[in-house]
Amino acid sequence: MGYAFSLADVAYLRSDAGCAASAEVAALPLTDRLAAVTAARRIAGERFAAVLETVLLRRKAEAKVEGSGGWLFTDDALQQATASPVGRHRASRFAGRVVHDVTCSVGADLVELARVADRCVGSDLDPVRLAMARNNCGPDQPLVRSDALTRVSRATAVTADPARRDSAGRRTWKPSDFLPPLDELAATYAGVDLAVKCAPGIDFAVAPWADEVELVSLDGGVREACLWTRGLATPGVTRRATVLRSGSPEWTITDAEPDDCPVLPPGAWIVDPDGAVVRAGLVRHYAARHGLGQLDERIAYLTGDEPPPGVRAFRVVEHGHYTEKALRAVLRKYDVGRLEILVRGLDVDPNTVRRRLKLAGSAEATVVLTRIGSGPVAILCHAERT
Repeated sequence: MGYAFSLADVAYLRSDAGCAASAEVAALPLTDRLAAVTAARRIAGERFAAVLETVLLRRKAEAKVEGSGGWLFTDDALQQATASPVGRHRASRFAGRVVHDVTCSVGADLVELARVADRCVGSDLDPVRLAMARNNCGPDQPLVRSDALTRVSRATAVTADPARRDSAGRRTWKPSDFLPPLDELAATYAGVDLAVKCAPGIDFAVAPWADEVELVSLDGGVREACLWTRGLATPGVTRRATVLRSGSPEWTITDAEPDDCPVLPPGAWIVDPDGAVVRAGLVRHYAARHGLGQLDERIAYLTGDEPPPGVRAFRVVEHGHYTEKALRAVLRKYDVGRLEILVRGLDVDPNTVRRRLKLAGSAEATVVLTRIGSGPVAILCHAERT
């Protein structure tokens, strides 16, 4: 748990003295915790903990929230904050609208909305996060303290990012795992266009009120699910996967596209679809778009003669029935000493298998361990960027 900021801390951090202390602490390496605390105490006195935490959080935020060098965060708020490219993508559907962010927290989504919306307002129940949002979003951004389940604006579009309760590490979620609960949010804003950001592990069935569910990934990691309703949803689409990559154009696929694809034996290439495609249940649609087939209709690995452009795909070298003994012999044959192990459909721990294989060669390879029908299969490949 991070430092518990107070309103007095926020006021100090926004003051000239607080800004100067933060800048002085930020110039330190802060590699030694005890030395960092001692230096921060000397510079900031009784506010040293708030200053030190702020500097450390700003350093973490650099890779997530663009232009946040002077922002204020709590540890929880930064963890939940949307990465800027994802927030920018979500905000694009609100272009020209009057929007209310009813869980604005410290403002990461609000700054993206403000760039495209006709007008937008933010609200939050936490007074400390709201005070931080005033610092982060600038003096012209309307902000109000309010419970997300209380209608306090006449906005025609509403967005929410409910907090997640402690889930004990599970990857699936229920409506009651969110604060405020998803069903209550949907009921409160039943008459307006609503978007709710959720953890990507959510089961679509728990939100029957959502007209469209979008899974979004960024640079290979699935970041969020967004539940869209009414005028914010795309007509004819119930599921969508959107893939964002730094330096590359974004692309999207939906369940409105064809999903006819064959089941094929391993061909020249193996393709592991982006996690957003898998989570959205659009593997067959992705395969049909790119002329690929499934290795097994229950498993997400695809195969074909040509992989899609711009993806990391796997050129097949050899494949056969999987046992550790057989795999060890294949790896010796190709002098493999560095091995990436990808697994779907088998109860196999890659790290355990790698240790038991006792790799000693000089070459590098990837092995795909999966099930085709009822049999375990090992497919030796070379990873390539297409």
